[in-house]
Amino acid sequence: MLTTFEIIDNYGIKTADHFFDLHNNYVFVSMEQLNETDEIVVLFKKSDGEWAARETVKEIRLKHRGVSYLNVQEKDADAAPEDETCLSDITFFAREDRDTNDSLLIQTTPNVTDDILYFFQSGQLIRIGCESIELTYN
Repeated sequence: MLTTFEIIDNYGIKTADHFFDLHNNYVFVSMEQLNETDEIVVLFKKSDGEWAARETVKEIRLKHRGVSYLNVQEKDADAAPEDETCLSDITFFAREDRDTNDSLLIQTTPNVTDDILYFFQSGQLIRIGCESIELTYN
């Protein structure tokens, strides 16, 4: 997998000119497949919380291209509504070990055969295997 960003401390992503704290300053909005193609977009928006007031970027899109694998594990039944939009961790993980969905690796960039895993405070997990991920923001 190729990416236009690095994962920092399993909660943030860094481009050449920005660092985005996805756990504290952004909320998960949606995941959508684009027109029945092999592309999936994961969308985050700036939090309304006062702690995110200094963030200048309002929206982050992670476009996964060449998607060959998608696994979504549902949230915990007793999860609070605010936990559904709060990312707890993000990590790259070997696609050869797709049965392991409860571990993190401290790895800033992916290996060619890695998946990306998005963990949420609600217990939900999104795991995507793809060729590349492009981060764009505005």
